[in-house]
Amino acid sequence: MKMNKEELKEVVRRVLTYYIYRREHPENEKKTLFLAPSYPAGLKEMLLEYELYGITEGMDFVFEEDILGIPEPTGGNVYYTDNREDMKNVFLSLMQYQKLEIYWPSLDFLREVQAGREANVLVKITLCFLLIGKPVTVRQPYQPGRLPDGRFGKAVKDLQADLWDMGISFADIRSGVRVEQNMELVTEEAVGKIFKEGFRELTVSKGTVVTPLGMERAKELGIHIIKR
Repeated sequence: MKMNKEELKEVVRRVLTYYIYRREHPENEKKTLFLAPSYPAGLKEMLLEYELYGITEGMDFVFEEDILGIPEPTGGNVYYTDNREDMKNVFLSLMQYQKLEIYWPSLDFLREVQAGREANVLVKITLCFLLIGKPVTVRQPYQPGRLPDGRFGKAVKDLQADLWDMGISFADIRSGVRVEQNMELVTEEAVGKIFKEGFRELTVSKGTVVTPLGMERAKELGIHIIKR
């Protein structure tokens, strides 16, 4: 089928537009977007440990304005929610990220995600990642499967169950570093243990071997296995 002059011009225009966009917005599928709602405890120490292991080199960061006192991490871009240009750049670049990590969010923040309240810009970013089907991980200082009994523990477990159904996984604050160092083989039993402890993500190094039964079990339980 032959193309007329106008159709050819349109194809050339679209190709050039795509080329210019990719040059200005280079895609890096290995990058992680890191959110820190409010001022969670231990953030400064955690960032220092991440820098020690070179993890921050593959991350961009979004902080709220009241967190300005911490030193800026090295290796990635740092954005602030009170800066409109920063937020514009984040939303324009969402597709370039491999995954989203949220550091120690409050229960109120998680309830806003559960309810889909987009007034909070960090909640909106989280919902965007879920809508485009990219992994979202909440990092917290406790294991979800070991919450106390009683009304409070049940309420938190119910909230986390809803968020798991939405596609959000939970992990320890520093579990990514520990797993990369120590785990060489991911078996069916290892995946089952992760699930029982309440986690929905397993981060391993590139050289880690995942057995076929381990991979099948992870799919059954809805556990993300991510290699770095």
